[in-house]
Amino acid sequence: MKKAGTTPLLDTLDDYRVRMVLSMLIRDDPSVTDRIEEYARSLLDSVDYKNVADSLYSGLNAIEIEDVWDSSGKQRDGSYIDTGERAYEMVEEILEPYTDEISAYLQRGMPDESREYCMGVILGLWRFNMDSCSDLLDELPDSFPDFIEMIKRDWEKEVKDPEQIALLSDWLEEEEIEPF
Repeated sequence: MKKAGTTPLLDTLDDYRVRMVLSMLIRDDPSVTDRIEEYARSLLDSVDYKNVADSLYSGLNAIEIEDVWDSSGKQRDGSYIDTGERAYEMVEEILEPYTDEISAYLQRGMPDESREYCMGVILGLWRFNMDSCSDLLDELPDSFPDFIEMIKRDWEKEVKDPEQIALLSDWLEEEEIEPF
């Protein structure tokens, strides 16, 4: 017996084709746009900053110092990559999807959720800097406060809302994350 709301055809479409079907549906019947946006908003409106922090913390802890060492030093092309520089790049690679999501929430018109997501990123970075035993911290002894400041500064520039900025500042003060 087939479950309600599922079809073998739709269940097997890749993400690109699902987006195409959704776009065609909206184009052919604009009256469904509001319902689709309502469903999308309901999926996105419950940001738990602690879960974001835990996820980022885990991602940073997963960076093996041996991977940093193996991918730094003299390169095949004769260039040299410092271990600290390579460690910094690896942290940036972990951070990129998080910073992209902060911006995406703003593009969606969801500044509260963007702030919550930003709080999670900041908390994850702060916890990693304070609590982790990762050897990565030896390669980047002063970088995590800089990462936090960069995330905060970039978000403030993008959100451009004094009330949102004040809410983030109040939270930072409550959590005793400032000064960096």
